[in-house]
Amino acid sequence: PTPAAPAAGPPPSGEGLVGHKLNNRYLVEQHIGEGGFGDVYKAKQIQMNREVAIKVLSPAMSKDPKLVERFRREAQAACNLRDPHTIITYDFAQTDNELLYIAMELLQGEALFDVMEREAQGMLPSRVVGILEQCCPSLGEAHLQGIVHRDIKPENIFLARLASGETVVKIVDFGISKAMHPEQNISLYASDAGDEMLT
Repeated sequence: PTPAAPAAGPPPSGEGLVGHKLNNRYLVEQHIGEGGFGDVYKAKQIQMNREVAIKVLSPAMSKDPKLVERFRREAQAACNLRDPHTIITYDFAQTDNELLYIAMELLQGEALFDVMEREAQGMLPSRVVGILEQCCPSLGEAHLQGIVHRDIKPENIFLARLASGETVVKIVDFGISKAMHPEQNISLYASDAGDEMLT
């Protein structure tokens, strides 16, 4: 679809942002999805002329300090991860009217969940192993930086299509990740992760 003309002034809410600019840095072009936090949009990073995905925290959720902190933690956890199998996070900011958003790599492809729904019975063991092998370096880098994802599931494993036609696995959504102190062992957090995911 043809992007709407840029609208004047800051966006009024987390909905209907198409055509608006965020902090004069991102032009929102298309709504592409929604999730537990809010909405996801395709946008253009104006200065870099680069397509990005913008995840916007729902205005209703922005009133909850715990959800705001969780949203901030996702951006903070992901921004320093550089493994090719981790989605790239470019930016985390807030508009003048307190709309919180994360700018990240725009991926083409589909979630592993959708693939499993469509062809679970036909997936070769070698393909499953290949997908898991690509997840490991992403999670390994996160662990070395003291970050545990804590929400690995087919919905958060994305099979991205590159321009070459190749498919590469990307780990997404670090929204409930846990930052650890470097001197503490990762295994200490395995038993309490389930309880903390609900808080």
